[in-house]
Amino acid sequence: MHGFCVKDTLVLSGYQRILDYVHNDGSFSAFGYHDQSGSTFLTAFVVKVLQQSKEYVYIDQNVINNAVRWIINNQLENGCFATISHVFHDMGGTLTENSTAALTSYVIISLLESGIELSEKVKTNAKYCIRGHFSPDKYTLAISTYALSLIGWESEAKRCLSKLLQVATQQDNLVWWSSSGAASTNIEMTAYVLMSLVYQNSTENLIYANAAVRWLISQRGGHGGFISTQDTVVALDAITKYALLVHSSTTDLHVTVALGQEENEIIIKSKDRLKTKEQIVKKLPNKVDVTIEGKGCVLIQSNLDYNLESVANSEAFKLAVDVDSVSSSDQCSMAVVSACVSYVGNAIHSNMAILEITLPSGYEPDRASLFRLVEENQSKVKKFEESINRVVLYFTEIDNEPICVPFTIVEHSRIGSRMDANVKLYDYYNPDIQVTMVIYVFSLIQTTAL
Repeated sequence: MHGFCVKDTLVLSGYQRILDYVHNDGSFSAFGYHDQSGSTFLTAFVVKVLQQSKEYVYIDQNVINNAVRWIINNQLENGCFATISHVFHDMGGTLTENSTAALTSYVIISLLESGIELSEKVKTNAKYCIRGHFSPDKYTLAISTYALSLIGWESEAKRCLSKLLQVATQQDNLVWWSSSGAASTNIEMTAYVLMSLVYQNSTENLIYANAAVRWLISQRGGHGGFISTQDTVVALDAITKYALLVHSSTTDLHVTVALGQEENEIIIKSKDRLKTKEQIVKKLPNKVDVTIEGKGCVLIQSNLDYNLESVANSEAFKLAVDVDSVSSSDQCSMAVVSACVSYVGNAIHSNMAILEITLPSGYEPDRASLFRLVEENQSKVKKFEESINRVVLYFTEIDNEPICVPFTIVEHSRIGSRMDANVKLYDYYNPDIQVTMVIYVFSLIQTTAL
């Protein structure tokens, strides 16, 4: 490990964890041996990550080769890659007839950006799968356009990009692509179009690219990420591609931040590129004026943290929680928490869903009862995480048939005035689709949120 920096150590740790999710046939899945087979989507993602990681740590090439071989062996006669196992990410909420083209585009992008040598047959077949859908939704068109660019079908990629520019939303010198779906889908769509704009880097395209980058940056959260894991990965990838194309080798900036009568000067040199400099606004409301002089590029972001007493529940999920004591003689020492969940949204089923249960103070979960949930197929619980006062359950999907997941909690400390316990069910890829409720275990009151 001598000579490793923190980045290398983290990459190596990530690589070692990834190997926990590989199957004997070389494929990968979200829950490893708990899944019956590997996932096309996830295996393609892992191939790209491992190829990129080789620059920093040793990666066994056989792991990558086996995964690529599994993917190629599952290309169908029509050129599309088979949707094997559950695709936890809904590929932009695409319609069924378009989802195969979107997945095939994703696989091709992952393999080609990894530098994997694909035969002309594989690429040609994939090309006709992608363009075999004459009425793609905007998400499918966005990801397909970039895939066609990488394959080398230049004329078709340009035609598709032109079509995308016609349906762009433009406002206040920003440009983005949106649909009626989740906000994370809009971020992914805009990121894929940005990649095509950078790849086909004409002067006009770079003007659009600049506006798209500024819109993407405006969607970031206070900690630098976006809404979910997947849209964050895609957006950062697109922004990086743009930065590599237009970056300046020299940075020499003088930034003046004025808060009323108070002024602070921040100097940014090339050596400061990876550093964050902050100016705390202590009084609100307040007006912040920023003046910039010099050469280079700088991102200025304002973060405002605040709390909400409650959040509106989504109508896509139903959640009910019962709490029953195990013993009538000692009602508080042990209880069974049974959460029943179902999905009533517009799709056939949800994406991967997360159920978070914060236990009342003084209680901890019984691990044996949690393991039983994973072992029972009908529960659809693939994984659990637990701590002394919190349980997190991972569902492959939730449909309109209610699923009940009972587990035991045990009192480890007698507390006079217990805090209420919170339960939250949400879509992993679109956390805005969520429902929360409070349970009062200490009084064993049944509470239902519908």
